[in-house]
Amino acid sequence: MPLIRINIKATLLIVFCCFLIYGCKKHHDYRDKFLGNYRFAIHLQTYMGIAPPNYSTTDTTYYYNGKIELGTRENTVLIFFTEQSSSNNWYEPFESIIYEDGSLGYSSGGYYLVGELESISKIKFHLGNHFPGSGFDYYVIGDKQ
Repeated sequence: MPLIRINIKATLLIVFCCFLIYGCKKHHDYRDKFLGNYRFAIHLQTYMGIAPPNYSTTDTTYYYNGKIELGTRENTVLIFFTEQSSSNNWYEPFESIIYEDGSLGYSSGGYYLVGELESISKIKFHLGNHFPGSGFDYYVIGDKQ
């Protein structure tokens, strides 16, 4: 009889451990649905100088295969929307707060970002920086691949 009691206790312990490992609901991170590879359409506008002849502007549109990853903080994502180069005004990635409703927001040191994840497959945002005599605006739309 003692051997049967030990086997029953061992079986109950194994069942209990399996329940703890597989039965408990795991924490869901609301950001997960927005992560992945995106095809970004970027409209970049820049200006430098106060008045001609030293005034110059850029107004161009280009495309980039990028991605969205988890950020370094609990409520942020990293947005890789343009390649790193000295000719860009912005060096990726950009880390933005993302709220549970999919809205994006960031403001610090003259930089600001506003936007939203319109669905689990589309992101739209505006990143800008404006100082006296210079500034830039990125208008970005990304489609999840």
